[in-house]
Amino acid sequence: MNKNAVSRRNFLRGSSVALALPMLDATAPRTSAAKPADNKHRMMMICTSLGMHPAYFFPEGTGDGFKESLYLKSLKDVRGDYTVFSGMQHPRVDGGHSAESSFLTGAPHPGRS
Repeated sequence: MNKNAVSRRNFLRGSSVALALPMLDATAPRTSAAKPADNKHRMMMICTSLGMHPAYFFPEGTGDGFKESLYLKSLKDVRGDYTVFSGMQHPRVDGGHSAESSFLTGAPHPGRS
């Protein structure tokens, strides 16, 4: 028998422990410190692989006093709850539509191995 092989019994014992791990959190007592916060932060990133008309998306001005663009007017009720980043470019990312694989990473030359 291979000395690196795991016995069936050890494998089953380990997998049963792994299955029980999510239940450990459920057995913890509920305290006020364990309650989730009401102000959760979320992030949404948009990949526009076919492009977009920047004048309709990016606002004019900076900071809290920016002038809403055509697309951002629909979000006027939550204006203080989002941030628009612009000018983020990765100059060594090339390859047209294959550059989608570099979204959020900026890895250069996505078509290469």
